[in-house]
Amino acid sequence: MKNLIMIIVIILAVESVNAQRKNKLAQDTIVWSKETLLVKENFQAKRSVGKAAATTSTALIFHTQLSGGSLMFFVEAIFSKSKSYMKDDSPYILKHEQNHFDISEIYARKFRQMLIEKDFRKVKNVSETIQKMASKIVNEWQKEEVYYDNDTEHGTNPAKQKLWNEEIEKRLAESVLFSTAGIDVANK
Repeated sequence: MKNLIMIIVIILAVESVNAQRKNKLAQDTIVWSKETLLVKENFQAKRSVGKAAATTSTALIFHTQLSGGSLMFFVEAIFSKSKSYMKDDSPYILKHEQNHFDISEIYARKFRQMLIEKDFRKVKNVSETIQKMASKIVNEWQKEEVYYDNDTEHGTNPAKQKLWNEEIEKRLAESVLFSTAGIDVANK
């Protein structure tokens, strides 16, 4: 009986730590949504590395949920408040930084599309296949983020920035079919 109580206490302690970690993560992040645009108050890092007017920290997160015969796979683009910095909140700078977040969402949608289109019944190792798909998407996404900053000269080239603004809006509109974060990879 003591062992059972100890196991229950350990499980509760682990769950409590996980809940605290998830709560902290939720307070520090914004999940991409077309209704939520970044504002200066979202940029909570104390100072930037380098001379940049702003630094945006985004990520793609992947998680699964098994429930009643469904294997749900979630892909979300998130923005980290504590790792993002802004010293100039002009609408121009905010738009450039929002585009970084939007590019993250575009790649989350590309990954969702890959998952939807993949026939996992023909896959021997689902976990390995998904990992390879994720690596491919993350590599492409990181290259595009660098290209975006280089091409717009970190937002200081208005003509290039305008072209990127239009292209990103177009790509978000074209990929709206893949805007739902959760995909049931077991029952599609």
